[in-house]
Amino acid sequence: MRTKELDTRDRKLLELLAKGMPNAAIAKRLGYKHGSTRVYLHNLYRKIGVAGKTAAVVWYFDQAKSRSASDDAVTDDSVGDMAIRIDPFTALGAMGMLLGPYGKVWSVGNRLKGGVDFAAESGRRRTRALWQALLKGDFAHGKAAVETPRASFESPADAVLAALLLYLGGYAVPANRLRTQLSRMKRVPVREVHLVDAVRDIAENGDVAALERVYRIASDSAAQTPARHIAMAALFHAYKAAGDLEAAKGTAEALWAEADVARRQLAAMGERPFAESAALPKPTGAKQAAPRHKEAVTVR
Repeated sequence: MRTKELDTRDRKLLELLAKGMPNAAIAKRLGYKHGSTRVYLHNLYRKIGVAGKTAAVVWYFDQAKSRSASDDAVTDDSVGDMAIRIDPFTALGAMGMLLGPYGKVWSVGNRLKGGVDFAAESGRRRTRALWQALLKGDFAHGKAAVETPRASFESPADAVLAALLLYLGGYAVPANRLRTQLSRMKRVPVREVHLVDAVRDIAENGDVAALERVYRIASDSAAQTPARHIAMAALFHAYKAAGDLEAAKGTAEALWAEADVARRQLAAMGERPFAESAALPKPTGAKQAAPRHKEAVTVR
């Protein structure tokens, strides 16, 4: 089955399935009745020759990989193009390590100050994983986070990131529960609560005016801050969901620009986040036997 034989509805269903959305959330997102959505999905599975949801998602990613390989051979994508075609996390590549909570600038700055709290490393990894899931558009990661046994969100950043993932993924029930928890938490910046509410209004009600609110939050947040990067990532997904691909591309390009400023800041601090080259390590420990065939280790 060729992708071109799929209609617009089929492609939207596949995209939402690939994001891990359940049938009820897909129905709500697309404005269909639950029973109709089941029929549409059944017809889709028949079209592409698979037995069910999991196989459909595998088929979808296989098709995406094939298109990606073909496109890479004939095009020179911008960061924005690649973000639309795959996701911002992949498009940014190593530059992504310079963005978001506990990025490279934060870690270098704290190391130079001698103030890194290694006991809190597991919490930082959790926050970082939520941030990377937002960049990837892996909204199911938010659902998995709230369903983890004894899941709690004492960190405001974790709660905000998880709420954004849930709303963008169509998981309204756990998202609303977490939003209620956010209102009771201390130290949650008002701007980030407003961001969550704006994304909720976009996801649940298709509120186009809320896009402007997300845009203002992203634009007004201080440059080179995790709050700005989180708002920009949410804005990218909101634009893409609304079908405004040019605005989504521009947002991905703006994220790259933020990362490039961070790269130059690190260079000014004497740090090289991306070393141009590295020497091969020499063997350590016991004396190593000389290679029998010299040409096997010769670098040409």
